[in-house]
Amino acid sequence: MKRLTIWHTNDIHSHLEKWPRIFAFLREKRLTAQNDLFFDIGDFIDRVHPYTEGSMGQGNVALLNELPYDAVTIGNNEGAALGHKELAHLYDQAELPVVCCNVFEDMARTELAHFAKAHIYIQRDNIKIAVIGATACFTEYYESLGWGIEEPIQAIKREVNQIQADVIILLSHLGLPLDEEIATEIPEIDLILGGHTHHLLEHGKEVNGALLAAGGRWGEYIGEVTLEFDGVTGELVSKQARVHTVADLPAPVDEERQVVAFLEQGKAELAQKVVALPHQLEHNWFKSSEISELFHEAACEWTGADTFFDECWYLYDRFT
Repeated sequence: MKRLTIWHTNDIHSHLEKWPRIFAFLREKRLTAQNDLFFDIGDFIDRVHPYTEGSMGQGNVALLNELPYDAVTIGNNEGAALGHKELAHLYDQAELPVVCCNVFEDMARTELAHFAKAHIYIQRDNIKIAVIGATACFTEYYESLGWGIEEPIQAIKREVNQIQADVIILLSHLGLPLDEEIATEIPEIDLILGGHTHHLLEHGKEVNGALLAAGGRWGEYIGEVTLEFDGVTGELVSKQARVHTVADLPAPVDEERQVVAFLEQGKAELAQKVVALPHQLEHNWFKSSEISELFHEAACEWTGADTFFDECWYLYDRFT
């Protein structure tokens, strides 16, 4: 019997207070079990953290490099929350493949995004593993930024039809309902590692013979999948999933120092003055204020609209 262990994270959203334990745990696995595979399923970055905002996500990519992961896919926080230039250069220093089959350089979808591969192959113990990636199809956001995006099931089917492998793994930043639909429609896929909807599958979920696995949100869990193969035929005979609670993992001795360092480094990156205000702008969480009015005027100017709905005023104010 041959065994393959896969470790996966998803939707960490720059909760870097969890990263020291996640990294220490996974790094030990990387050093002691070199045949294991490591994947991140997207939304590793989130501009809510100064470290991410200050580096436009490139600091987060450096963290992925340190393990290193074997492959990652992008989430909407990598794909649609950065400007075109920032995403185009996000992975310039990446030492790992970015796998995503449904984001393109242009709206006509003539060329896959230059930072990504539609699928890759990994060899472990004479087992050929194909890895496909796909991300949520927020058409308006991607096209407004100059990218093209394709409906994911169609894109995944195209890749599966080209693949010859013993095992097919999908890195899916698509959400649980779509993962279940994919498992039903594309039976060739053996394992779907999921994210986007922050679902936690503590022991996985089997749909039409495929195993679905996911680790919740915000770095609260690390996923582990074990695949077993017949030692003679190489046939996949068993799939199991579990999760590890990050809060229960041993803390590195310098955990607090690392967490503070992320924050301080981000603040240092953001220390450059970009504008000087003549006075402090009034801000109110629950009603219109100077800041919300300023955003309202800017949004109307940018979109050419006469006004936004009152709900939009609230949202600009609430999340400023």
